[in-house]
Amino acid sequence: MLQTAKQCGDSHEFPNNYLKRKEVRIMKRVFKIVFCFLAITILSVGFLASPALASDAKPIVNIYEIEPNNTINQANVLSNNYYGEHRYYIYGTITNYYYDLDHYRFTVNSSGKVTLGGGWLGDYFGRGLEDQLIIGLMDSQGNIIHAAILVGSYPDTIRYLSADIPAGTYYIVVCQGTKYKYIFVNEPYGIVLDFTPSISYATVNFNSQGGSSVSSISVAQNSTITAPTVPTRSGYAFGGWYTEAECINPWNFRTDVVTGNMTLYAKWVPSTNANVKRIAGGDRYETAVKVSQDGWTTADTVILARGDDYADALAGVPLAYQLGAPILLTHTNSTIPATTAEITRLKAQRVILLGGPGAISDNVKRELERLGLTVERIEGRDRYETASCIADRMKKGAVFDTVFIAVGTNFADALAASSYAAMKGQPILLSETNYLPQATKNAIVDLGINNTVVCGGPAVVSESVFNQLPHPKRVYGNDRYLTALEMAKEFMPESTKHVYISTGLNFPDAIAGGVLAAKNHSGLLLVQGNHAVPIQQVQDFYIDREFTGATIFGGTTVVSSGLEKWFKGNPL
Repeated sequence: MLQTAKQCGDSHEFPNNYLKRKEVRIMKRVFKIVFCFLAITILSVGFLASPALASDAKPIVNIYEIEPNNTINQANVLSNNYYGEHRYYIYGTITNYYYDLDHYRFTVNSSGKVTLGGGWLGDYFGRGLEDQLIIGLMDSQGNIIHAAILVGSYPDTIRYLSADIPAGTYYIVVCQGTKYKYIFVNEPYGIVLDFTPSISYATVNFNSQGGSSVSSISVAQNSTITAPTVPTRSGYAFGGWYTEAECINPWNFRTDVVTGNMTLYAKWVPSTNANVKRIAGGDRYETAVKVSQDGWTTADTVILARGDDYADALAGVPLAYQLGAPILLTHTNSTIPATTAEITRLKAQRVILLGGPGAISDNVKRELERLGLTVERIEGRDRYETASCIADRMKKGAVFDTVFIAVGTNFADALAASSYAAMKGQPILLSETNYLPQATKNAIVDLGINNTVVCGGPAVVSESVFNQLPHPKRVYGNDRYLTALEMAKEFMPESTKHVYISTGLNFPDAIAGGVLAAKNHSGLLLVQGNHAVPIQQVQDFYIDREFTGATIFGGTTVVSSGLEKWFKGNPL
């Protein structure tokens, strides 16, 4: 494919891969390139003075040609992420009599205007030969977008071309031509590349304040940024990024936007060598057993919940705490050897099943009875009525006039509240998002409830439901992780120095772990288990509260080793 570029009244063919020149007289260059530094200085002054370039005083980045670069695959790479934050000055030479096309590659991540200019450096020293320099802008498919012929010597005949381009990868292609059929090797040229994005970009620098270095990033103004790699510092735990060196105002990577060039500063707190441990088994059933073994030497009563569905188990933590019982998990139709072995180890006399035969079958009940256990079943026609029956069972051993209300179609908010409801001796009742089930309405009346704590925002428990409740108080965040955090801020005792960590993406570990957390006067923080660090707000809470330890529920497939290292004050 050929593109024609017209400049100064002449027409020239510009090829995609090489430039054919016919009837060329070859003259060997008799002078070496001298005074290169002086030439570069003069060229720079000429570029800056040109009205074709942006008038702002951008930083200059000098690029010197690396041979070979006469194909796309050999192109010198200027930048894989060019935002126009600086201006490139490119210096090279033509080294082949016929076909030397020098290639320079750059990538822009937004649309904008690119400006190219250039000229020969050699003729400035009085050689008087009317060489021509051809410069073109080519896209990644090999199509010439724009080309110009730059005739003669610097400074009188420098030419510029500009083009509006979309985001993508581009090539500057340079070759040599002459009206009088002279071609000279080792002729030095200079090119300027400037780019003005249609979107304004800002640079965010990260000052690690004594920690490992963190690379700067460029981002479109008025947008959020992704948190960078967490720095490390011997003897310290990373405490997040702040907008000033004194670390007063934390930067929220989820909501704060970059409005211009800025620097964020790392906060460090002395490492406490926190006592962080992980309780995990081979699966959810074994993890529940491990939790029981960690917290109970013996127990007269055990609560048994279905392990593959949370519906009936959501409200079970306060009852388990009241009875001093761990929660273990089972299959629907058969017991699990590890679970029955743990019941035996605990010397339990009674097992309470949560849910009807559809959740835990009568076959499981009979197997437990054959072990000499007294088996009690708490059930309703659905999860809402089962929660009401659990609350009624709690009324036999406690006095309360407050209940927690959580949505029954998801597990996160109910489990986040479970430890605090348990410590307060208050049951959890369930609601639909947009209406209050009759079973829950009846329980509120029958139990004499005067106050309610609503778990979660209006998206999970609507305002219409909220307004039907007696003296409601809503505790919530923008998502399940922040709701769990707000629960901790509201209800976790100030004296608590050990916190419990569970994934927010599944329920089994939190059901078993919530009772252990309540038993130790603590609560649950939920994390995104596949992440390397907690969200910023959880980081801040953990550091500000000066916890000295944490227990993680579940293996590394549910809560990553990176999270474990972070809580130990030894981030990745």
